Amino acid sequence: MSYQVGIDLGTTFTAAAVCRHDDPTRIEVVPLGSRGAAAVASVVFVAEDGSVLIGEAAARRSVSDPHRVVREFKRRIGDATPLIVGGSRWSRKRSPPGSSVGWWTGWLSGRAAPPTTSP
Repeated sequence: MSYQVGIDLGTTFTAAAVCRHDDPTRIEVVPLGSRGAAAVASVVFVAEDGSVLIGEAAARRSVSDPHRVVREFKRRIGDATPLIVGGSRWSRKRSPPGSSVGWWTGWLSGRAAPPTTSP
């Protein structure tokens, strides 16, 4: 089944929708946030071990570890200046798959992809 994914990467919130080619008049909003919310906070938390939290979980962790949170990363698209997280450069070697925007859109694509069905 082919489909298109639309992503609204906002500075503070992000949303996504899917349009399947078999019914192009039907657009489905993808639940991204907790309890099925249509939007998720555009926040990334990078733990000391390199693990990553996104959305509400990242925002909650920002209370105890504010220096490990990346916010408003949309504004950094095209900016060659490295992000500093926890006092260290968040580089391609330390982040999966390489940048906050890349990681974020990869996560969104995984959430937005329709489930595949077996024949």
